[in-house]
Amino acid sequence: MKTFGHALLVTLVALGVVGCGGATAPRGEASPSAEEEPLQSAAALTRRAVAMFREVGPELGMEADSELTLRPTRAPHESLRVNLDRIWSHCQREPDACEASLAGYVRQVTRTLRDRAAQASAPADAGQLLPVLRPTGYAQMVHERTGVAGVPFGAELVALVVLDSPTTAQPVDTDLLARLGLSSEEARTAASSQLRRRFEGFASAIQPPPEGALGRVEPADYYTSSLLLLEDDWASVAERFGRLLVSVPDPSTLLYVDGDRQEAAVALLMITRSMYEAAERPLSAEVFAWTDEGWRALSPAP
Repeated sequence: MKTFGHALLVTLVALGVVGCGGATAPRGEASPSAEEEPLQSAAALTRRAVAMFREVGPELGMEADSELTLRPTRAPHESLRVNLDRIWSHCQREPDACEASLAGYVRQVTRTLRDRAAQASAPADAGQLLPVLRPTGYAQMVHERTGVAGVPFGAELVALVVLDSPTTAQPVDTDLLARLGLSSEEARTAASSQLRRRFEGFASAIQPPPEGALGRVEPADYYTSSLLLLEDDWASVAERFGRLLVSVPDPSTLLYVDGDRQEAAVALLMITRSMYEAAERPLSAEVFAWTDEGWRALSPAP
């Protein structure tokens, strides 16, 4: 992704596209009347999604794997599953917007899978590596699918390395590391260096916010939350604060405050929880405090 916040930035998990393990559920077929059927049930949504994929991305060979889960049948995507749970939840909340939301989702997933296929055959470039923080559940799924383990960050997050492109951020796997000639540790080092170049000078811009206010790293970028991993830079930032507290309620948001003021610490905790609960891609409800040993989780997630 070449610039901050301007490209469509999605990961496979954000799209609901996940690795598959275990047995395969029976196949389903799109109903001939799927285009006219009201989207009033999960089964109807599943049938409509299959029909849309067959029109927008026929090369994927999309079929229903089970209710609210689809599977592409064509290489190189056969091991993936497309989950519709999030779209179905949205449709239940806003039924009038269901059709348009599903259509947009189908187009987005199709673009992502096409980009993924192109990446598989394109020359690998270590300059595309970047780090991300992700919840432990997702990180475990990535580990099982890619063979590459992340590094724990606190109790509920894990640092991963992804291959960045204009439309996706794909977790690296053992095949990609072999093509790059890198170990997992070397890939993490390269990703951190690229992140530092991407956000060059971010640390000098972070100052204690005025009383009654919270600070926020700008511009909001898909990799903003990853900045917590650049601990050498945060050591200098912490010198300007009595007690540096930060949070990352979603991947593109990094909030900070001087926790020397108790009311500021409480406000950060409350706002973080609120943003986390409302986020489309929630990351963490924890607040982290800077210590001599680096970041430490100050409060458990609700």
